[in-house]
Amino acid sequence: LTDASGLTTLLANLYAKMPMEDFMYNPGKFFNYHRDLGGNAFVDFGWSTSFYTDESNYSSGSGAGPVNDAYWEYGAVTMSGNNNISNGAYGSIRQVNQFLQDLQTVNLDESLRKRCTSEGHFIRAYMYFGLVKRYGGVSIIQVPQLPGEDLFTPRSTEKETFDFILSECDLAIENLPATVNSNDGIYRATKWAAYALKSRVALYAASIAKFWNKAPLTGEAVDLKLVGGMSAADANNYYSLCLAASSAIIDNSGKTLFKPTPATRAEAAKNFQ
Repeated sequence: LTDASGLTTLLANLYAKMPMEDFMYNPGKFFNYHRDLGGNAFVDFGWSTSFYTDESNYSSGSGAGPVNDAYWEYGAVTMSGNNNISNGAYGSIRQVNQFLQDLQTVNLDESLRKRCTSEGHFIRAYMYFGLVKRYGGVSIIQVPQLPGEDLFTPRSTEKETFDFILSECDLAIENLPATVNSNDGIYRATKWAAYALKSRVALYAASIAKFWNKAPLTGEAVDLKLVGGMSAADANNYYSLCLAASSAIIDNSGKTLFKPTPATRAEAAKNFQ
């Protein structure tokens, strides 16, 4: 944490832990000896023909399943084959929390500290978004917990969880650059990536707030608003946040749709393709 190259290494590790949903569902993939292939090879327990599509791309944050040893797992922790605890969702979140905490106490150029802090908030927002989509309200943990502490953090409501993610997006927007370059790394988050994430999170929250009670959900989680429990007013607020974040990109990013004014329907279809 004391120089730019060290920060880059840590950030690369945190980015790699983001739950990228990139068509690579494969919860049981690990590196092992496979005699049928004549040597060391990846052994696939769950695979999909979508691996072979143009859209498929590798990411170490892929996968969504009950057991996901090699990748980001949506439960609290994962037990690996040798009985060591590997990084589940909260293992990854803990590393972001540790990064954000330590970042404030080391001697760094202040502009670099602010940028990296915003990147940490962007990554943490992305991780919690992966959880809230699957579980509704979850435990919001913002500091690296220590042995001996009360580690049983209660779940927040679904609304509180969405609001936390949106506040994380705002903290990301604060000090992320508008553009990235090859010297710093072109795959790092920009201000517009954070606005885009905020737009997506707000739209998702709005849809949940508007339609959650159309499903026959009952039980303690519903009674405590850990799932659902939001109002039409909440939906309107989230839709407004989505529109504002989208407008910021449209009006200020300098980016446009690809060939936004096609001359024919056929050209429009080609552009979309």
